[in-house]
Amino acid sequence: MATSQYRDPRWSAFRQDAILLANNECSQCGKHQSEKVVLQVHHIEYLKGKHVWDTPHDRCKVLCRGCHAKEHGIIQPSSSFELIGEDDLGDISGNCDCCGTGIRFVFFIFHKKWGTIGVGTDCCDRLTETNIATESRKRAEKRKRFVSSRRWTIHSNGNEKIIQDSFRVLVFKKGQQYMLKIGEKRGSVEFPSIVAAKARAFDCIEQKLSRRKSSVDDEEA
Repeated sequence: MATSQYRDPRWSAFRQDAILLANNECSQCGKHQSEKVVLQVHHIEYLKGKHVWDTPHDRCKVLCRGCHAKEHGIIQPSSSFELIGEDDLGDISGNCDCCGTGIRFVFFIFHKKWGTIGVGTDCCDRLTETNIATESRKRAEKRKRFVSSRRWTIHSNGNEKIIQDSFRVLVFKKGQQYMLKIGEKRGSVEFPSIVAAKARAFDCIEQKLSRRKSSVDDEEA
């Protein structure tokens, strides 16, 4: 788009109208022009063959200078990230790409205008506007307690049993591998270690409990 259009008096008039329609506020952060912020008009899309002042007002939004920069990916956005993966480094050997804090648990989050960054728990929750990282950490700690629980009954043949949230879990050895039986259902997946088998049992039980809760919530709704 030719920058000369933004020096045209018709653009200046369009801009003032757009800011007026937005109540003199940034549509993203809500800061008012009276707070000494610079308000700018962002085109959601440019219409082919049209001047910038011919764009319908509903295809534009008023943003302060900071939010406008974020919209164009000039500075890191402060929201609308999506969690796409996570990793446990084993110790505090990583650094959050957002705040620089040393971290052990890395959450990989993605923004369509910024790309992917690896962050810690607090920054993940803040940037995704969820508590997904906190809940993931809680689930990981709960999984560790389950795997190392003294409630496991160890039999002479090497099998181990436990009852977790009314589910009967059996971990048994098959050759050099380990397999699972939860309730009456015997799994077909072989695990390289008893820890891996127990961790999978925990995840299966959590998934079943989550589905059960969702079903109850749907019935109550």
